[in-house]
Amino acid sequence: MNPIIHQLTDLDKYVTYNSKPLCLFSGGLDGSYLLYYLSKLNCSEIYALTVDIGGDLDKKFVSEFCQKLGVHLLIVDKLIEFASDFVVPAIAAQACYLGGHPISASLSRPLMAKTAYEIAEKLQCNIVLHTSDRSQNSLRRFNGALHSLGTSACFGSPYEFSAIPREKKRQILNEAGFRMFDDRLYSSDSNFWGREFEYGKLDDPEEINVPEFLYKWTQKTCKEKNINISIDFSQGIPIKLNDAYVDFIPLVNKLNQLVGSYSLGRYIGLEEIGDGNKVQEVREMPAAFILFSAYRHLESGCLSAECIREKMHLEQLWVREAVEGRWYDPLRKATNAFIQQLAQEVNGSVSYELSEGQVKLTSIKAEKPLYIRDRSFYDTLDRSADKFSQALQQLYKKNCN
Repeated sequence: MNPIIHQLTDLDKYVTYNSKPLCLFSGGLDGSYLLYYLSKLNCSEIYALTVDIGGDLDKKFVSEFCQKLGVHLLIVDKLIEFASDFVVPAIAAQACYLGGHPISASLSRPLMAKTAYEIAEKLQCNIVLHTSDRSQNSLRRFNGALHSLGTSACFGSPYEFSAIPREKKRQILNEAGFRMFDDRLYSSDSNFWGREFEYGKLDDPEEINVPEFLYKWTQKTCKEKNINISIDFSQGIPIKLNDAYVDFIPLVNKLNQLVGSYSLGRYIGLEEIGDGNKVQEVREMPAAFILFSAYRHLESGCLSAECIREKMHLEQLWVREAVEGRWYDPLRKATNAFIQQLAQEVNGSVSYELSEGQVKLTSIKAEKPLYIRDRSFYDTLDRSADKFSQALQQLYKKNCN
């Protein structure tokens, strides 16, 4: 079994001149400090891997920082794969943690781990590193994915047992001439699907006070008092916005901007970590907010109650496997297959009226509806077997007109 990296002293033990460590790097304080630490270990080749899946990624910064350290930087665009293989299935799975906040990092981590695994194999890197600590479920997600994928490298996070305060990391980097972290008071994680924040007072559930400046997508910028929007789905995938065909990634971007401008899509909730304790999660995900709502309403018009009941049970199983780092394991894959089979029947459109901080459902139109639009007419139908079936078909046709 490959050694697991748990602390910084493990790097002192395993990193030699001939080592080729690969470190996942998005430009944050933790990753920057880790690369700086590695640069002091007399290692001939160090690789930083930046997986581009949208969000707040500053490519210029990561490039300049790695250049100053003499670190080889690889920036790999995985946005399309992230959208199609991780976010789209999450919509059908109604991927909210215990029905609360939509998951985001739980979707990005397995893709980042797979990308690191593939590149490490190609470059023959013998160490794969990330920067999660014990209070982050991403520790399980990265390690779980790398284990499931069967990496031949030793892997892990040196911050699991080496808890260095952000202030200390910032001070050491400042003394080394890297003074670009002075204004980074909070830790953040983002992709095109969501933005998350943590550290300091953000982590205290008993005194919740999120600075407004942290929010970028859900700042009130709407120019109209209210607005109507409609979203069309085909086999569970959103394909139209306001009756116009839009590819999935720009559709999500537009919804983040449009729905977020009405201050919709902010979430605060607790999430359990590996040792049974819980940590606070703060995030903004306006596109997820409206797409999850629309999907649930539409599937209620397309699927039987029995199908939806069983699906709701499996949704949380799907989420649990993703959150706890078993994305590539058989249980999540099997659960996903069931959910995606039902998604083939989810066709139609859902409409809303948006106003500041509020959303009002205005229409559900299923392609093959199971709902009744005229109860009075339904109550008058002849209940004899053959006539009832024919009359019901006429009623469904009426629904579609």
